[in-house]
Amino acid sequence: MKIRVVGAPGTGKTTYAQQLAHTHTIPLIQLDEIKFYSDYSVRSISQRKQLFNTARKQRSWIMEGAFLLDFIQSFDDADVIVYLRCSFIKKAFRIVIRHLRRGDSVRSLFALLRNAYSFDKRAQQSILSPEHPCFAKVIIRDM
Repeated sequence: MKIRVVGAPGTGKTTYAQQLAHTHTIPLIQLDEIKFYSDYSVRSISQRKQLFNTARKQRSWIMEGAFLLDFIQSFDDADVIVYLRCSFIKKAFRIVIRHLRRGDSVRSLFALLRNAYSFDKRAQQSILSPEHPCFAKVIIRDM
């Protein structure tokens, strides 16, 4: 089984995917770990491709991340796509708390908040559109 968990920043993707992976004993792939180093600097394109292609070849996986265009093949590979959504207030609260704990910059905080605000609209123009080839695999879950 291959499950792709996607949603805006702050919707609870990581928590949801970790619980799902633990319950069903399926390997968890966090796309942030493929795109970024531990200090959040961005990996080279060739490194990302290599890590991603290795990960997606696994027989089963739960892959989570707030990426609609990066790692787009994961939507085709998935048997099920779980789209998480919640109110912007809840997303913003979670994002601010996370940033305060990490000590991240105000600039990155505002970038994430902008992304969280516009994510659902961008998703409706892609995987949540009935015309999208993966639409039939999408399950929407309100958090």
